Amino acid sequence: MAVAGKSIKKVQGFKTALSHEFEISDLGDLKYILGIQIMRNHEVRTISMNQTAYIHQILARFGMSKCMPVSTPLAVKHNLSTSQSPKTEEEVTKYLEYSNGLHYLEIVGALLYATQTHPDIQYAISIVLQFGGNSGKPHLKAAKCILRYLKDTADNQDCIALACNPVTHTHAKHIDIHECIENKEVNLQYCSIKDTIADIFIKQLPQEAFECFRSALGINKI
Repeated sequence: MAVAGKSIKKVQGFKTALSHEFEISDLGDLKYILGIQIMRNHEVRTISMNQTAYIHQILARFGMSKCMPVSTPLAVKHNLSTSQSPKTEEEVTKYLEYSNGLHYLEIVGALLYATQTHPDIQYAISIVLQFGGNSGKPHLKAAKCILRYLKDTADNQDCIALACNPVTHTHAKHIDIHECIENKEVNLQYCSIKDTIADIFIKQLPQEAFECFRSALGINKI
């Protein structure tokens, strides 16, 4: 069980109350949970998470441990569609020969779990997931491309910085944008399309833009 809270005193109180009802062991700071490594930097008040071990595991599971890495999870040239799905017995046979025992949905499912520390692959997975009912060779190639991308970042540190000021968390809820503008709490500015970080979640991007937006999300190399 992982316990977290704004107040150390309340966290300790909760653990004490729990120990009165059950036999528990306090293992200290969280190190691993559900295959995710947790690292805390108390000095700068950040928490970093990575799934390096899990990524190595799925690469080995699908025979991709020695694959050549790529810089983006889905190349701009990957224009996937249902027209690439097998439609005849001959095409199905050719696909099965190419897949060599790999199960498409197993790969996609394994990749989905990696999005917990890799939001940068969410869009690519949303694309390949569409063809789970009848995947073809181009679809499997695209799924394997995401694995190859993870091979390039398996030794990276996927950082999620938690703001040291608790007020930030309080205001991270739903807000009335009009009221904030009137109170001059928010200053709306034009954002060029080339600076729209959210694009990493909704479209295929060239390498330079992808790496720039990935860094802006806090996913950085060690």
